[in-house]
Amino acid sequence: MKKIFLIILFYFIFIGISLAEQKWINNLPGPSSPEIIDCLKSSKGEKNLEKYFGSKKRQRPSTKHEGMMRKCFESAQKIRSGEQQNQQSNSTDWTKNLPGPPTTPEIINCLKNSIGEKKLIKYFGSGKHQRPTPEDENKLRKCFDQTQKQGMQKQDKMDQAQSNQSSPMNMDCVPEGKSINRIENEHIVGVIGPSLWEWSRNNSFKDAKAIKETGSTTVGFGLTIFIDKKGKLAFGKDGGPQLEQWLCLVGSALKEANDNGLATYLAINPQIMTKTRGVEKSKLTGKQREVFLKELENILPMLSKFAERHGVKYFTPLAEPEKRVGPKLAVSWMPKGLKIIKPYYNGLTVWQTADDYYKGKFPKFKGYDMVGLVVLIGGSNLSEINQYYSERKKELSKLHKALIASGINKFFVAEFGFMVRPKIKDDIASKLYYKFLDLAAPYSDNVLFLENPSDMKMGTPQQVKGTFIEDIIKKLTSNNQ
Repeated sequence: MKKIFLIILFYFIFIGISLAEQKWINNLPGPSSPEIIDCLKSSKGEKNLEKYFGSKKRQRPSTKHEGMMRKCFESAQKIRSGEQQNQQSNSTDWTKNLPGPPTTPEIINCLKNSIGEKKLIKYFGSGKHQRPTPEDENKLRKCFDQTQKQGMQKQDKMDQAQSNQSSPMNMDCVPEGKSINRIENEHIVGVIGPSLWEWSRNNSFKDAKAIKETGSTTVGFGLTIFIDKKGKLAFGKDGGPQLEQWLCLVGSALKEANDNGLATYLAINPQIMTKTRGVEKSKLTGKQREVFLKELENILPMLSKFAERHGVKYFTPLAEPEKRVGPKLAVSWMPKGLKIIKPYYNGLTVWQTADDYYKGKFPKFKGYDMVGLVVLIGGSNLSEINQYYSERKKELSKLHKALIASGINKFFVAEFGFMVRPKIKDDIASKLYYKFLDLAAPYSDNVLFLENPSDMKMGTPQQVKGTFIEDIIKKLTSNNQ
């Protein structure tokens, strides 16, 4: 009985002490934490704490004890602030913890739109990362896979992301201080494309070797110059590549063509780049034109050196300037463009003309080594095509006279193909090709066939490899051997 009494007594004493402790803790000024309580106990002792905060008649802490208490609370506040900063840092740094290679703004926006930033912080921003759900994991994968489809590179230089299944594009460009020899060719025949350097993405050819196997002697590459809606350079903006990185990518394709014995033609083209819709039209309007031309002048020395370093045989400072900036600006600017590139480039300079933009008198093409004629087959049906043929025959005759008057005796068809492919069979299409080639024959049998199979909206979808066009190339090259 005595033993039971002692146990009960001990129990109540323990409860009393605990309640007393709990009471002074509840009466502390401001929020408490285990760290604050331990600090207070160590600095002032629990008896004093009960005296100050636990009794019914609380005593005011001494000045000394008040200072010690303040230090406990301030120390805890610093620790808490540090933890909050770490949490905030973890939240904002979730992009650095993403799986795979470096990301682009497009990928980050895709991830945010797909699963929300709160989940992204939970998966990649917290100290202990949570594994994404199968559903969210699938959404994440789609965002990364999207960049693969867009032909982005898995490398820091391009600041682009790809999934683990993607294969990096060739980046074997020629560095400054080195150069490659030009491929010399008497006869120009081959293909030209706005994005031929993206081999497998937008084209029927997987590499330069495949073009060489068609019998081609020459390949033409478009050098896209990205600009914003105001006409200013847009390299490095909205997830786009830096200019130097872009040139290296195009330069890799030029080098590959050169390695396979193909002479190269490089044509500069502006393209408007926007955040929401990507690359837009290349025909500029209003103040865009003047702003772009000024921007182009500033980088043209660099582009000219680039063309020279990569052994470019034919080079134009602006392809179809009449189409890009209008006939008036084209006439005034092309001589200026020629003057800029001449000190840096030793190959053949080309005025690639969209001559159908001129009404009446053609300009003087004086100073350029060659003129590249754009001979496209217009019309949506056979009747319209025949009418266009008659009009084109007259225009080409006038253009030829203007070229002779400019002292130019070297011509080639810089682009040949359909403006809009009509719904006709290949045998009819082949006959039309030969008909229009005969139209250009009095002026030149040198021709580059337009390769642009993926461009189904811009009006010029045409594929060379595996079509009747490949047969035409082989015939043209065999006739000139």
